[in-house]
Amino acid sequence: MSFVLIITILCAVTYSFFIACLLCGWKRIRPFAYDKKNSARLSSGAVSVVVACRNEAKRLPILLACLKKQSVKDFELLLVNDHSTDNTWEVMQAAALEIPRTRLINAKSPGKKKALQEGIEAASGTFILCTDADCQPGEHWIACIENFQIHEDCDLIIGGIKALSDSRLFSRLEEVEFLSLLTAGAGAAGIGQAILCNGANLAFKKEAWLRNRRKLHPEFRSGDDIFLLQSIAAEGGRIRYLKAPEALVATPLTGRVSAFFRQRIRWASKSPAYRKPALIASACIVTASAILQVCLFIGSFFESAYAFLFAAFFLLKYLLDTALLHQSRHFFGLKKLYIPAFLLSLCYPFYIVAAAATALLFKTEKWK
Repeated sequence: MSFVLIITILCAVTYSFFIACLLCGWKRIRPFAYDKKNSARLSSGAVSVVVACRNEAKRLPILLACLKKQSVKDFELLLVNDHSTDNTWEVMQAAALEIPRTRLINAKSPGKKKALQEGIEAASGTFILCTDADCQPGEHWIACIENFQIHEDCDLIIGGIKALSDSRLFSRLEEVEFLSLLTAGAGAAGIGQAILCNGANLAFKKEAWLRNRRKLHPEFRSGDDIFLLQSIAAEGGRIRYLKAPEALVATPLTGRVSAFFRQRIRWASKSPAYRKPALIASACIVTASAILQVCLFIGSFFESAYAFLFAAFFLLKYLLDTALLHQSRHFFGLKKLYIPAFLLSLCYPFYIVAAAATALLFKTEKWK
């Protein structure tokens, strides 16, 4: 029992220090004040927006409508069709008639990573913006990122993402879980240890991508965002988080337990390819905390002392997690936090352990 107590205390101290670092990092990121009237611009034609599309005929028109409303108009748009089996290609062709400088590409190789690669290689711009076919950027999305790049001269910019959720309980839980990942990624970037980003809102210099494209692990069909981040970080590139509401991109969540679990397994399956020490340490801390909770929960059926340790660690972790999310909830538009976070905390360790175990045992590389 004394050994378990020591392990629990060590995990509690480590996790507390981890969250404290993320909190500090989030607070250190200064909000970027985007001035709509006097915003600096990159040179004309410098920006290329690349979008990989697979069976997105229903949701792609929403993204295209958002891009058509952008406050800047001189960007290049590359739509890459990743072997869609619906009428995505027809939607893309219609967009080419309405949005200037739109280029359509039929990907040669299957997979999101290959589709993005073909789009980025074909881009004429020196600065690349990536988003997903089901996302909804605001009208100043491109202009705000351009303005930020003028001020910061980054190799890679991590953009914020707002989750589109509904009133269903699972949707609320998924929103809290998703935004906890986004906040953790932003907090880590704030202390100079960027570990997470999302291809739904990512910007980078094309030359930085070209230097690192051989390090993006072609054995995985996706994961281009994280691998690009860790490659740029390894070479000492400048990575910043853009904390500006104008640069947010809204994205729908999976909405289904099965789809959510498959997505988390897919993310976990790429962990063996992680090389950045801060990313590996973060993954180990989160996974170890989940394993400890599961073990304490099982042990509580045999000894009451384990039940006490489980309850104490659970409460500590819940308070720390909600403290972190409380700092970012207004920026991400999170309306309901405490009850969904509590319910999520009850099941979180179990699905984390299950997803990690499944990812190690089975290869899951399908992205759509």
